Amino acid sequence: MNKRKTLVLVCIVLIIGLASLSGCSTENNNQEPQKTKVITDMVGREVTLPTTINKACGSGPVETIFIYTINPDKLLGWNYSLNEYEKEYILPKYRDLEAYGMSQNFNTEAIIKAGPEVIIYSGDLNDTTKENADSLQEKIGIPVVVIDGELTNSDKVYTFLGDVLQEEEKAKQLSNYALKVFNTVKNVDVKDEDKVKAYYGNGSNSLNTAPQGTSAAKVFDVVNADNIIADAGTKGRVDVSLEQIISYDPEIMIINGEPKQQLTGNMAVEEIMNNADFSTITAVKNSNVYAIPKVPFSWFDRPSGPNRIIGVVWLSELLYPDYYDFNIKEEVKTFYKLFYHLDLSDEELSDIIILE
Repeated sequence: MNKRKTLVLVCIVLIIGLASLSGCSTENNNQEPQKTKVITDMVGREVTLPTTINKACGSGPVETIFIYTINPDKLLGWNYSLNEYEKEYILPKYRDLEAYGMSQNFNTEAIIKAGPEVIIYSGDLNDTTKENADSLQEKIGIPVVVIDGELTNSDKVYTFLGDVLQEEEKAKQLSNYALKVFNTVKNVDVKDEDKVKAYYGNGSNSLNTAPQGTSAAKVFDVVNADNIIADAGTKGRVDVSLEQIISYDPEIMIINGEPKQQLTGNMAVEEIMNNADFSTITAVKNSNVYAIPKVPFSWFDRPSGPNRIIGVVWLSELLYPDYYDFNIKEEVKTFYKLFYHLDLSDEELSDIIILE
């Protein structure tokens, strides 16, 4: 066989081989249907999910925090662009994830394009939440899973989400910590005569507050504080007058500030302490006015998510040091390690909370 014939034969073999490989490649591109499973969410809805969840989207900050604390790699994005205070205590890789909005501003088109396998939706476990979740799922074409919005059920939420996100081991750690905190507080019986009259100040003038029984005041209820603002027949925050606060005369005030106006809790506390109109209030006279720690997220409210678990520890020690023996330094470090994936230095700890 001469060289020319040999070369031709080799070329033919190569062409046949490449054609064969191309055929195999085309065949492998015919992906098998994705495997699914049916779960029952926390409001009783049956939802079909992929067996593997790579990205999850929170319909609001509460849900987003749950996802981030379990596994930030599975978080699709935030609901708003984080401010610089929040970013400082978020792992660098996730600080600038895309913001997809929330409530009426939920960017459904962007979410559909991004393609998360599941949307997490938090709320009261009732028919209204059920209907809202069904409506969102129908509108967006992505499975929507409902979780319980009740703070003291956070341990159950973590267990449930651990199964949904295939993160059982991590979720169990978070669930166990939450359960430990809630059981500790639940098993302490604060005498009526020892209950502290407390006020939660929110907003630009600290005259926006949360009545007893509302989600925004839940930490007060959990730690047996005597919230001076009685049940006002509303589920949300209310505005009150300075005269009302003076007449109720709280023994302690915890202050949130107004994030939308860059008014920190510390700045709001300073305004109160320097305002003669507040000077007759017992909490002010005794310098028992405290800024709520809020990095990356508030320990008390806004948002009303698992970020408040450490707030239960902080406030119980602040109000009832004779009843509780939490080591606040160790608890904060443990919480930030478990939930926010951060090893806090002593300096960072002192920036977050006044310890003395």
